[in-house]
Amino acid sequence: MSSQCHLQKPTPLPVPHYSDISRYKYQLKDDYTIQIDILGTDAKFSSDICTVSLTAFGLLTIGKGFRWDGNSAGFKTGTWVIAALVHDSLYMLIRHGKLATHPYKELADRQMYDLCLASGMNKLRAWISWKVVGAAGLSSTTGDE
Repeated sequence: MSSQCHLQKPTPLPVPHYSDISRYKYQLKDDYTIQIDILGTDAKFSSDICTVSLTAFGLLTIGKGFRWDGNSAGFKTGTWVIAALVHDSLYMLIRHGKLATHPYKELADRQMYDLCLASGMNKLRAWISWKVVGAAGLSSTTGDE
């Protein structure tokens, strides 16, 4: 008896417009909005560079000018761009006291993993990225930048 598996192609994620910059590596050229799975809280942080906001319905808006450093696990393929952007913006909200470290660090880490997969990253690389930020990411949720 043969078994067939029908995989449904995921809906493509909107691609952010960004440029490479020195210290942070990347900077958004336009506002970027994405629906994420973190629900139930409103959070907003504004600086002279940009604004990051999350609605209770999971709508995350990252303002033009936001800077991020890419993927901490070292993968430099296009499949990490969205995941790293969203992850770093959520960590910014945690770092500035707009979201509590617990449970939002773990939720941000899991969101990164899910976005890696949704962007087409293979499961092993996504899992490695998730474990790296899970183990080493706490220091990035504290301090200034």
